[in-house]
Amino acid sequence: MLENLLALYSGILLINAALTLLLWTRTRTSQNRRLLFVWTTALVGVAAQGALSQGSFAIILGFSSTIAQGIAQARLLAGIVGTALKPGPYLLAWAGSIIVAFIADTSGAPFWVAALPVSIAVAAPLAIVSTRCLVQHSSELTITGKALVVSCLLFCAHNIDFAFLRDKPDMAAAGMSIALLIVFMMSVTAPAVVLEQVTEERGRIEQLRSLQEKFFANLSHDLRTPATLTLAPLDALLESSEDLTTDQERMMRQARRNALRLLHLLDDILTLTKIEANGFELDRKPTDVGRLILGISEQVAPMADRKQVAFRSDVRPGVLPLVNIDEKQIERAVLNLVANALKFTPSNGRVELQAQVAGSDLWISVVDTGIGIAEQDVPLVFERFHQTGDTRHRRSGTGLGAALSKEIVELHGGRIDVVSQEGKGSRFTIVLPLPESPESDAAPQREQGALARPPIHAQASPPSDAHRDGAEMLASPEAKRPGDWQDALRDEKAYRFMPIHDAVEIAPTIEHRSPSKPAVLVVEDNAEMRQLIIDLLAHDYDVASASDGALGLEAVRRTMPDVIVSDIGMPNMDGLEFATALRNDEHTKHIPIVFLTGRNEDEDRVRGRDAGSDVYLTKPFLPRELLAIVKRLIARQTTEREAAHDDRDSALRMLAAGVAHEILNPLGFLQNALAALRLVVRRASSDSPPPSEKLLQEADKIYASGQEGIQRVRAAVEELRRFSKSANPEPRTVIAINDVVQKILTLIQGNNGGMTINTSLRATGQVEALSGEIEKVVLNLVINATHAGGDAAIIDIESWDEGDSVMLAVSDNGPGVPKDIRERIFHPFFTTKAPGQGSGLGLALSRQVIREHGGSIVLDSPTKGGARFTIRLPVVRPAVPPAVPPR
Repeated sequence: MLENLLALYSGILLINAALTLLLWTRTRTSQNRRLLFVWTTALVGVAAQGALSQGSFAIILGFSSTIAQGIAQARLLAGIVGTALKPGPYLLAWAGSIIVAFIADTSGAPFWVAALPVSIAVAAPLAIVSTRCLVQHSSELTITGKALVVSCLLFCAHNIDFAFLRDKPDMAAAGMSIALLIVFMMSVTAPAVVLEQVTEERGRIEQLRSLQEKFFANLSHDLRTPATLTLAPLDALLESSEDLTTDQERMMRQARRNALRLLHLLDDILTLTKIEANGFELDRKPTDVGRLILGISEQVAPMADRKQVAFRSDVRPGVLPLVNIDEKQIERAVLNLVANALKFTPSNGRVELQAQVAGSDLWISVVDTGIGIAEQDVPLVFERFHQTGDTRHRRSGTGLGAALSKEIVELHGGRIDVVSQEGKGSRFTIVLPLPESPESDAAPQREQGALARPPIHAQASPPSDAHRDGAEMLASPEAKRPGDWQDALRDEKAYRFMPIHDAVEIAPTIEHRSPSKPAVLVVEDNAEMRQLIIDLLAHDYDVASASDGALGLEAVRRTMPDVIVSDIGMPNMDGLEFATALRNDEHTKHIPIVFLTGRNEDEDRVRGRDAGSDVYLTKPFLPRELLAIVKRLIARQTTEREAAHDDRDSALRMLAAGVAHEILNPLGFLQNALAALRLVVRRASSDSPPPSEKLLQEADKIYASGQEGIQRVRAAVEELRRFSKSANPEPRTVIAINDVVQKILTLIQGNNGGMTINTSLRATGQVEALSGEIEKVVLNLVINATHAGGDAAIIDIESWDEGDSVMLAVSDNGPGVPKDIRERIFHPFFTTKAPGQGSGLGLALSRQVIREHGGSIVLDSPTKGGARFTIRLPVVRPAVPPAVPPR
């Protein structure tokens, strides 16, 4: 009888395990997985008890295997009431009980003495958790849940009776019968409780989803009103654009485009919410899809040209049958797919918009030669807010476009198919059912299959105004009813084609335009944000830009900016990778980096600092704060650079003083030796016989050549002495800069060859200076300009007053000075001339002299060629006579 009861017990467990497995495969919930584990471990325990049926300790070991079932049941109960179970202590207690049982069995103790510790250890986890459920969570449990807990407590008691009934066959059958009843109770109550909990969880999820949808709907609705009201005054101001400056009108149009972009995004969210709540109604009408696609093509083709992507369509009006659709919504769906295709198709790629009849369906396909979609991402393409691709290829966007297109098409009773191969492109196909009418039979049949490719015809001809922004002006909002005006907003090309406009944003790198100003590089992937930052900085700085980190690295190596302002989230190379690459390069690691980003989490700030940013600024930002940060960083760079120059110049001056001293002494000996040699030769002319005339002439030539060399060495040494300040300073006098220029022009008059000198001397202020030193500076600049321009040199000399300074500029028409050389042009001993044609101290001395006079000298090498050196000197303030006290 006991064997039959054991077989029945095993059968019940097996049926429960099978049913639970079937349920788990359909729901995949954690509670069903735990319930499946309960029945599985119970089956293993029964099998172990059947296998180990010889000897007292073997029987105890077989029974102890049910510890796995006890822990599994305890975990199930703990999960139902939302608590956790740590099995470690229970397993340690069970292991200790096995040791006690072994010792008791080997010592000949009664069976119950050896088996009782194991029975208690096996029952402990389930008994403790069940008791806790009844005491602490009784109010949370349903009747079924309480029945399950009671069943578990009875099961624990049944485990205890193993120690007393196992060696009594008549009682063991009764105990097994009780166990069957308990297991039967559990087989009814446990799945019911799990089902209740799963239903409750689903209810909470649905409630949360409903709250989320309501939140999005309310938020979108509440935000649409201020977005619309933002557009109204902007339109009113733009209507009176004759009163606006060019910059004001441009910034207002930029604000209007972004307000439209915000309105478009809010409309997308609200539409998805309405569709989810079954509250979105289609305005179906018989529509010529060929005409619809032609209208899309005529507008999209010129926009695609901006990105150098070929956009083509072979569809013409009247070719396809009429379809009963909501034209605006289908246009919206198609535009979203086209925008994605353009966004992920690089320059020189191709996007095609096709339409054809296939059986009883109409196919509208968007085919591109872009980056494609990874195989694992294809099922997620239409998930809301999901953006496919890794960070290197990801573009800005919300991840709503494809999801909205899918919802719109499914509302029409259709579907969207996607076929894509990573690195080769994608094909999205909208499949719409055709109406059952004779007209559909007359429609031309084409190739079948999802990848059938209709012939490609000529590119759609753009309208004459296709290259405009699409920001058509509206009539005065006050002249229309609010509903009419809002409808007119949504009918604008700028609104309807906003996804296309965003997808084809062009990101050219802007090169330096004013090298005399400090250089700032802006790295930002959003074109309008990039232009805004450029506009803010362009007045005071020479601004270049790039659209991602990879292009930013190229721009840095080409222009070596003083400060970099960079976004973080960018395609190809993000800001963190960009900053890390700069910091790992010996030539660029010193450049300050400002992160200007929308990421505002503490972790993002830490990562930004780790990457090497000097300042972390979040969007939205205050323009004045950005300007102040850039100004401070450039001032810091200038101070550090000047300190480095001063340290180097100080060391070079010490070196120059020592070299001058060491050269002058032997040079004096050499000069004296030449004079003595000439005297000896002259005295020898009175000897008999006298030296030949030829020998005397050779001696004179040697003497003259030696004297010339000595003079050149003395001139070089004099420059070294001046640079090292070993010469005695002269007293300063008040001079007019125009007089200095006129004196220089007089000196070079008649020796200017074929060069042309133009002057524009408008300065009236005077400066306190060493006249001879300033003359040498101006002469050096004029000579350098002459060498740069060659035989056809054109030199412009200008002077003017600027605030409390007198300005003097010397320009030439030479080849200009490359960027890398401009950084070193004032360094001592640096020269671009051939060896022996210059010491490389002229400009270094000029800068030193001007600095000693409290001024500055800068080089501006215009992009059109030539060089321009500009000197700034402080004017002499007239002395204020002392006040005469009244008598």
